[in-house]
Amino acid sequence: EGNNRRWNLAQRSTAAHSTLCLEDTNSSAIRPNGSLGNRIAKVKIFRNSEKNFITISCQHDGYLEKFGIIHKRNLVLENNGESLVGKEILIFQQNSRKRKNILNIRIHFHLHPEVKALKLVNQRSILLTLASKSGWRFEIDNGKIQLEKSIYLGAGVRQKTDQIIVTQKIYSELQENPPLNWKITKLQSKSQR
Repeated sequence: EGNNRRWNLAQRSTAAHSTLCLEDTNSSAIRPNGSLGNRIAKVKIFRNSEKNFITISCQHDGYLEKFGIIHKRNLVLENNGESLVGKEILIFQQNSRKRKNILNIRIHFHLHPEVKALKLVNQRSILLTLASKSGWRFEIDNGKIQLEKSIYLGAGVRQKTDQIIVTQKIYSELQENPPLNWKITKLQSKSQR
């Protein structure tokens, strides 16, 4: 039972989700029994559909009390599903810049166990191969990228898998640091070229 309780706590952590984690801190409080304590107070989500793409802009204040930061994520998904572009933005609120000067962020992208990942030599891209043999490229324009081991808990059983981790430092003297941009694009097969 103790082992299941630890897994229950672990899967509720911010790092267990495909999102940004600031200073290895959960964006919502998790109680020892696994229930959520203080949650993100303000969440804003905007969705807009255009002819060729859908945009989603969302933000939360889960890091506001401790770090004085609002996390904003912008997503653009092509209607054909072959490209997803993301932008992570951290905005320091006016009174918060007196806090820690340099903060570490880790953005987690958890992969399904059937996805094979290979970090490319350019240190900015990871090649993803699905079970269907279709290929995808995950890439960033700033920060550092790496592959780490992870656990997949779908289908009621633990399976080993990988996760993509993007790391970057942000600086409190800047009200808004440069965004961290990433994208996932489908690779064209030889027959599609």
